[in-house]
Amino acid sequence: MDSPAVNFTIPTFNRLELTKRCIFSLKRHVHVPSRLTVVDNCSTDGTREFLMKLHEHGVIDHLYLLRKNMGVSCASNFGFDVCPTPLYMKLDNDIEVTDPRWILDILDLWSADPEVAFLGPRLGTPQAALYDVTLRSGRTVTATRRSLTGSATAISRDVFNVLGYWNEDYGLYGEEDADYSHRAKLARFLLVCYASEGRILDLGTPPSTQADYNSYKRAQRRKNLVPRTGINRFALYCYLYEHGILELYCPRRYLPAIHGCDVAFSINPDFMLRKKVVTACARAIGALPDAMFASALGSGDFVASLAATAAEVRLRHQPQAAGQA
Repeated sequence: MDSPAVNFTIPTFNRLELTKRCIFSLKRHVHVPSRLTVVDNCSTDGTREFLMKLHEHGVIDHLYLLRKNMGVSCASNFGFDVCPTPLYMKLDNDIEVTDPRWILDILDLWSADPEVAFLGPRLGTPQAALYDVTLRSGRTVTATRRSLTGSATAISRDVFNVLGYWNEDYGLYGEEDADYSHRAKLARFLLVCYASEGRILDLGTPPSTQADYNSYKRAQRRKNLVPRTGINRFALYCYLYEHGILELYCPRRYLPAIHGCDVAFSINPDFMLRKKVVTACARAIGALPDAMFASALGSGDFVASLAATAAEVRLRHQPQAAGQA
């Protein structure tokens, strides 16, 4: 078999019927050298048993069954390492492929021009957020000023080498796609939107479980966008990236130890050092008086003080982190 060009990584958590449609449509319409990695976040609706049968029959190349729900970012991060293909794709389990030209066009865009390294579907992207870009090669592509949706996102190995993993600090479900997109823009990668109309479908959630599932997602996102501390976690990360206080490369929070399909996790000291920096900066920002909050955030002196705080945290905790690695 030819070396795989792309590794499709599907994180799953229940929604068995959607998972079936996603995987079978992928197998039906994708005819390029590829691998399929599926990571299940401790489903309880028969998904795990179904995935095990597909793995036994070779439909799934790599299957990991997590002992508890570790979140979409943690599950999706497996695909970067388990099969380091030139192109990685995170595919949500509610996406159905309807046309083989979908992946062919993505590979054509990516392989023909090195500037096209981070791609996502136009699904739900407002027209006002799209713009045309003429590349150095002379080709014109459509890009977005907003974030690429993580539902069917293609990331080249070059982008991964700069940005690393999906940020696992947003809990079970959150802003991982917007976080990755923000880092990509700061690293001057184009956010390219590929044609998805008539080629993939976003199946959504079945009406029978829609209310519960949407409630679950809203609850998870509230923790990142309107937490009890009053500090927007996503905005905090963006601020720290923008001012160079936090590096754009994000390590994994949970390091997997793989035993067949079973996975155990340990905490990554490098991520926890990063987390200590974020926490210290959050405290400093949270201590600002309301009257001077906005002006202080834009102040060079305040940014310098945050950078000094971050450096102090790294100096204080780096030896301990290295000793635990």
